[in-house]
Formats: sequence, structure tokens, C-alpha cells
Amino acid sequence: MCNKICPKCGKRYAETANYCRACGLELTKEGNRCSENKGAMCRTLTFSDDDIYCECCGALTTYAASRQSLQSPPETITSAPIY
Repeated sequence: MCNKICPKCGKRYAETANYCRACGLELTKEGNRCSENKGAMCRTLTFSDDDIYCECCGALTTYAASRQSLQSPPETITSAPIY
């Protein structure tokens, strides 16, 4: 999950990173945007941190999608018993 971005080169980093490994600049937090970018309006809007859905298309915002993926339990793989 990438939540920070270098303002100079555009590289994306995890939320725990503070500085770009390539440029050395301090990273900035990415804006909360539409997770699906279905239309032109979706690509231009930035939402507040607690907004859940895109007002244009109804898709989850990037922050909400990120929170949802953290809360989802990992899938368990079950195999048939071997006799």
C-alpha cells in the first residue's frame, strides 16, 4: 500500500517512509481520490480523509479502499483431505 509520494520524481512509498531514496526529498501524503477513476471528474477530485465514496461514480475512495483491505481477513486455502 503506497500512501506517500515524492513531490519531485513521483515515486510512491509506504506510509512509514519519510524521504525519497532517489531524490532525498521529504515525502508528501497522497490525496484521497477515487479508487477507480471511471470518468474525467473522478480524476480531478480530491476528497477529505474521512470520505468513503466518490461523489461522481460511487466507487470507494483510495483511503477507504486501503482501510477495507486492512480489515479484510486473509483468505484461507483449504485442501481436500488425502485418504
